[in-house]
Order: sequence, then structure tokens, then C-alpha cells
Amino acid sequence: MNTGTIVLIVILILLVLLWNMKLGGRVEYGEEGVRVQIRLGLIYYTVFPRPKKEKKKKPQKAKKKKKPKKKPAAPKEEKPKESALKKVLKNTKKYAGQAEDYFSGGSGGELGVILDAIPELFAILGDTIHRLIIDELTLHYTIPGRHDAAGAAMQYGIIHSTGGAVWELLEHNFTIRDRSVGAWVDFQEEVAKVWIRVNLAYKFGDLIIIAFHVLKEGIKVLIGWRKATKQSKKAEAEEAAEAEK
Repeated sequence: MNTGTIVLIVILILLVLLWNMKLGGRVEYGEEGVRVQIRLGLIYYTVFPRPKKEKKKKPQKAKKKKKPKKKPAAPKEEKPKESALKKVLKNTKKYAGQAEDYFSGGSGGELGVILDAIPELFAILGDTIHRLIIDELTLHYTIPGRHDAAGAAMQYGIIHSTGGAVWELLEHNFTIRDRSVGAWVDFQEEVAKVWIRVNLAYKFGDLIIIAFHVLKEGIKVLIGWRKATKQSKKAEAEEAAEAEK
């Protein structure tokens, strides 16, 4: 095996590793409070809470002498601006005409371009959600039953009856690798305890695919917007020419 082949194999391995590298974060909540970390591959960096830094005392600076204030210059005369009401009426008339064109089967102008892009944007959003990976989902809830055992038992039943539907919804929309979800009644506890830990990530390759789709749709909207703007300006110019005749 020659050197060129070895280099090519190494490059392919690095590309595969980079494509599958995970970017995301981890959020944890428990008795110690909230902890937020960002993730790059196997490395985690704590964003919150940050360690407190000791503030260094700054040396006091000598006070500068105040300069005598200059007399304010005379205010310039401003040209009368177009009233806000006129602007609102003007824009309302413009966009109402575009909406009428769109829903009646016309070009729709700039508004039509945006409305045409909405279904595709929702499709991109759905794809983004489905590509999200939940590496870890931990939810432990301890129900206190020291003072009200009957109430604790009722709360336990409600949680288990509704939790199944919520869990099915999560599994249908997300890829969950490791899970630990449960509720318990502790007849010695006086206060409820909650421990939550969620580890979310995207593959680097999936982020590239999502960015490509967003960029593609953005370029499509931009081209359509410019085309619609030119058409609307041309129509306005034709209307102005006819009015002068």
C-alpha cells in the first residue's frame, strides 16, 4: 500500500468522524440548582453557573477639572415629515392590493413570495426536529407523602396515567438513546424532589444538511422578492404614465 492510498484512507476516516461528531448541550436541574453545558464531540464546557471571579480594586483617578459648558446652538428648522397616518394608509393600500392579487390567483408581489415559502420553511423545521438526538433523558420525581399519603397516591396515579401519552409523543418525534423516567412516593419526605437531565445533540453532518436547505430556500425567496419588486415598480411606473395622459 503506497503513501497516497494511506493518506486518502486517513482523510476519509477524518471526514466520517467529523460528519458524525455531535454538537449540542446538556441541561441539568436538581437540588444543587441549574447547570448548563455546551458540547463539542466528547468535550463538555460549563456555561452556567460560571465560577465567581474576585474583583480587583481599581486605583482612584484624580478628578479632572470641568470645562466651561458651551452655549447650545440654535435648533435647525426641520422639514415637515409625512404624518404617521398617511404612511399607514399608504402601506395598507399597497399590501392589501398584493394580498388581493395573491388570493385571486395573481402574482401576489412580495407578499406572495413569502406565503409561497411558508410550507417549505415548515418542512425544514420538521426535518430539523426529527434530526435532533436525545442522548440522555432523565426525569426523576419524588412525591412527598409524609403529611398526606392519600393525596400522594392520587398524584402518583395521575402522573402514570398521563405520562404514557407524553412519552409516546416524545418517542414518535425524537430519537432517544438513553432514558430513565419515573415517579415514586416517599412517605418520609415532606418536600417534592425533582431531578432532570437532558443531553441534546445534532450530528455535524445533519447541521450542514439543514444549513444547505435553509440557504437554498433563502436564495429562492430573495430571487422571488427581487423579481416581484421589479414587477411592482414597473406596474407603478405604467400607472403613473397612464395618469399623466
